[in-house]
Amino acid sequence: MKDIIRKVLQETIKEKELDEKTRTLKNARKVTLYPKSAKKANPLRFRPELREDSVEYVNNLSPEQLTYVKKYIEKNGKIDWNNLKFAGIDWYKNNRQINKLLSKNIGSREDILKKIDERILNKIHTIDDCGTYEFNFIVNNYDLEKDVDGVYYINDVDCIIDQNGSVILSNISDERVTFEKLHNDSDNKYEDILWELGYEIQDCINDKLSELLTNDMGVTVEDIDIRPGKKELFK
Repeated sequence: MKDIIRKVLQETIKEKELDEKTRTLKNARKVTLYPKSAKKANPLRFRPELREDSVEYVNNLSPEQLTYVKKYIEKNGKIDWNNLKFAGIDWYKNNRQINKLLSKNIGSREDILKKIDERILNKIHTIDDCGTYEFNFIVNNYDLEKDVDGVYYINDVDCIIDQNGSVILSNISDERVTFEKLHNDSDNKYEDILWELGYEIQDCINDKLSELLTNDMGVTVEDIDIRPGKKELFK
């Protein structure tokens, strides 16, 4: 009798654990190498202007610092945070106001759109300095938006990924695994890590696009969606 009760309890616990795993995976969206952006699920984390303390991060440069930054941008056309920190300017506290100044230096919204298009749209971009990832991607489309503080950002960035891209999964082996193999994971060998790899790919793209847009245009990067692309697009 005790053995029967124990077996029933074990099966009940196992069912609950499976249900919890299912809910967790569902909440993390479909287990795939190409997840939708996580930023939409947590706007307070990725959109500082929505926080109650956002006023502390906007228009907080002293008159002297503001004059210094304007002259710096006028002379260099971009900013270097390593140089600005010597003037007591901190990225965490001052980046939003400085991004506004950079965008204003470019001109109108149309001027900013034109410059973004020239720099990132429908071009093959290469990632080769982001951990062990090596891949190409194309920005197929994006939206340019402005938040309540007047800071421009690109949103709903539609990125096509080259399936010949690869990554070294150091916790599994030292060999490179292509995105195509990860995506067509018929044996579910990589199921437990696909979502993590997908978000890491998004982070690599975010870093690349930020390098191209933020330090001289003041345009930040938010939602990035990734999807597999046809090989002929990357020839």
